[in-house]
Amino acid sequence: DRKLSNPADKEAAIDEVLPYIRAVSSRIQKREYFDIAMDSLRVGDVALKRELWQSIRTGANRRPQDAREGRRPVLKTSAAEEWFWGLIFSNDDLRPAILAKLEPEDYRDLVTAPVFEALLELEREKQEINYDRIRLKVEGNVQKVEGNVQILAILPKLMMNESMYASQGDYTPEGCVNTFRLMRVQTRIDEIIHESSRAEREGDAETMAKLTMEQIELEKHKRALAPTVDSMQIAY
Repeated sequence: DRKLSNPADKEAAIDEVLPYIRAVSSRIQKREYFDIAMDSLRVGDVALKRELWQSIRTGANRRPQDAREGRRPVLKTSAAEEWFWGLIFSNDDLRPAILAKLEPEDYRDLVTAPVFEALLELEREKQEINYDRIRLKVEGNVQKVEGNVQILAILPKLMMNESMYASQGDYTPEGCVNTFRLMRVQTRIDEIIHESSRAEREGDAETMAKLTMEQIELEKHKRALAPTVDSMQIAY
């Protein structure tokens, strides 16, 4: 979903790919995957490729220039968050009821958690929901929550993200919240599958066992949530 002709997108794509290459235990395979990635991402500069390869070999979490310039990693919202925010901002009638059903654990670990908190505060205060009010709320907590500065940069995108489901009238607050939870559960299951593959390559039986148990519990949770959202005909 990245446009490699856009420098910022290209940099973000590289940052996302490097950790997966770094996780490969075989040095030969690691180098092969690195070369394939550099070709796919159109990185032709020899000096840059040498620097990126060195960061993988040394296990650095960020490229050397990132550390020198003090850059923060690029925040990326999940598909579940983007869908949910699109629905919240495009449906003024549903929003208060949806927010009332949210639990802190639903959004606490999400990239957009500060926006959730700001929106909930505004709803409790019976204030109008608009960009300026949300921005001020987020800025007010900037010293408390790491990453709020970056959240401010993606806030306009969240508020302009129109949901393709906004025109439908058969949504219920419970169905919306459970759909959001279901999408998040599926995202975590997908992550577990990737983590399990890495653990298997590394021969880490203990981690594989833990991930398997977590996936079993998530699958149970997924089955419990599914019947409450199937009628909404949303592809989660």
